[in-house]
Amino acid sequence: MNTNTLEGKIQTSQQCLAALLHRTDKLPLPQEKFMVTMLEELFANLEELQSSIEELHCINEELTYGYLVWDAVLGGKDITEYKQTQQQLEAASLRKEILLKKVHHRLKNNFQVIYSLLQLQSSKLQNQQLVELCRDIQSRLKTLSILHQKFYNNQKITIIDLADYIQDLTNYLLLTYWQEASEVVLKLQIARVNIGIKTAIICGQIITELLLNSLKYAFPQKGQSEIFINLTYNRNKKVMITVGDNGVGLPQGIDFNNLTSLGLRLVNSLVKDIQGHSEVNRDHGTIFKISFTEKLFCSLP
Repeated sequence: MNTNTLEGKIQTSQQCLAALLHRTDKLPLPQEKFMVTMLEELFANLEELQSSIEELHCINEELTYGYLVWDAVLGGKDITEYKQTQQQLEAASLRKEILLKKVHHRLKNNFQVIYSLLQLQSSKLQNQQLVELCRDIQSRLKTLSILHQKFYNNQKITIIDLADYIQDLTNYLLLTYWQEASEVVLKLQIARVNIGIKTAIICGQIITELLLNSLKYAFPQKGQSEIFINLTYNRNKKVMITVGDNGVGLPQGIDFNNLTSLGLRLVNSLVKDIQGHSEVNRDHGTIFKISFTEKLFCSLP
């Protein structure tokens, strides 16, 4: 309850009423007309407050009473032509995917036929050098065959997981050259990345040549033999492949611009094909470092 003193001060237990009426604590002596005005202002302020509360309820999509009416303006457009074009593109993409899978499958089969013919021919050879030559050719064919098998089984027909490919490739080479690799420890530190088919073919051939070079020439004597393959990348889509061993190393006088070894000549040529950079370290064994930038690069978890 509010009362006025003889000095014109409001005495109340709810000080917020004075603030609501926008009055100070000093008022003139109460008069009937003045009290009516105060009550009118009070009711006006209460109506304004109630209106604000209703607006808040509408914003929160809540209603304590009454009805909430929504109005909407809708527009339409015929997208039949767009949908037909989209379906045609999807059908063309599916046909292309099926065709590429067939190509990969046929290439794999063709490589396998040639591989088997070489295997049959080498079994009849008496010259050990020719036998080794046939085995090296078979390994190069198998490098391509494994890759095309990967693409045939892969959901994405334009890129491949390079780490997975390297794992299968090295397993095959160690089994094929089991006599040379019987006491060799192979260490793999490979980051998972997706690359395009052209780059994957070249990377597979490079790793095959360097791994065969280490298996055949790095360890003339038995001992703690180790070959390692590292694959890393950076944020600029630059891929780095390192293949090395702790063997006897390459001859000091070797000229990398005028190589006689077919394998190392292939490596130099293949690095140029992907516009990459290569360097060789011969301090402790032989270490080849190859780096290149891949446009279709995509890192994997």
